[in-house]
Amino acid sequence: MEIHIVQAGNAHLYEALLDENFRLRASIFVDELKWSSLRSVNGRERDQFDNGDATYYFAIHEGRLVGSIRRHCSLAPTLLSDVFAHLAERRFERAADVYESTRQYVIPEYREEHPCKVAGYLQRALWGHSLLEGGRAVNFVTWAWYVPLLTKSGLRPKPLGLPMPHEDMQLIALTCPVDEQVLDGLTAFYDLGPARFVTTGLEAAPSRTRRAA
Repeated sequence: MEIHIVQAGNAHLYEALLDENFRLRASIFVDELKWSSLRSVNGRERDQFDNGDATYYFAIHEGRLVGSIRRHCSLAPTLLSDVFAHLAERRFERAADVYESTRQYVIPEYREEHPCKVAGYLQRALWGHSLLEGGRAVNFVTWAWYVPLLTKSGLRPKPLGLPMPHEDMQLIALTCPVDEQVLDGLTAFYDLGPARFVTTGLEAAPSRTRRAA
């Protein structure tokens, strides 16, 4: 598995992959999950947070994008601050070393019964890269039923408020610490092998991608 990290400074190396990401998000979040608050425009799903502040983690297997997760610094406008603030009744910290993650997906062909290994690689990449950058915590909104799995995986989620209904689901806002214990827990729970971080473009590492476990 290869994890490509895309930020404003190297986004020009990933134009095709970013476009594929938006197409997959439309297929999964709009067409499959039918999230009514999202829209597909020209076959792509983008929102106001797909901007220069975003960091994308792309899971690449055999040259193919198989999953992704997005991250923002909590000081920037985020989904939690601008859309789901009502879920954080206990308030949430906004600081340079606190991040927020959104839009995680795994393509259907790579989904497994829990635990899903691609999801594990994405989670470990998010927390591992955040730790390398001096991160202290990650906030996010997820399904309430997902919390026990997150706890089993070692993320140590702390609720920011009570679960609340949204469309036909119950959502909850959480914060999780960023530390080596989390990385060890994710590696053990998902039984993960090594996954190299790449920032130099998809074409820069085709042979490594093909050989990856």
